[in-house]
Amino acid sequence: MLRVIEREAARAARRTALGAGALIALLSGAGFLTLAAWLGLVPIVGPLQAALVIGLAHAGIGLVLAALAAPGRSAPTHEARQPAGEIPPLADAFISGLETGRRARSAPRR
Repeated sequence: MLRVIEREAARAARRTALGAGALIALLSGAGFLTLAAWLGLVPIVGPLQAALVIGLAHAGIGLVLAALAAPGRSAPTHEARQPAGEIPPLADAFISGLETGRRARSAPRR
């Protein structure tokens, strides 16, 4: 049991470290792309319009990502609904395990 918890903790730490590294790389890339856009747009449209275009692009990307991250409302699937009076399989397995444990405790020991 302890090994399972240790493995899960190590896996979570690894995912967190990789995610942090990916975030740093993405932010660094976004910074360089923003600089490149600025340097390309300023000679064409001027600094005010370049800042407006870049700001709107970043705001648009942020809104799209926020919309993708928002929890969606979905109707429950047919598998998720349990008919009235029927015990779900997980509850049935739990009850079966309880009964087996009671029988094991009450059985005479050798």
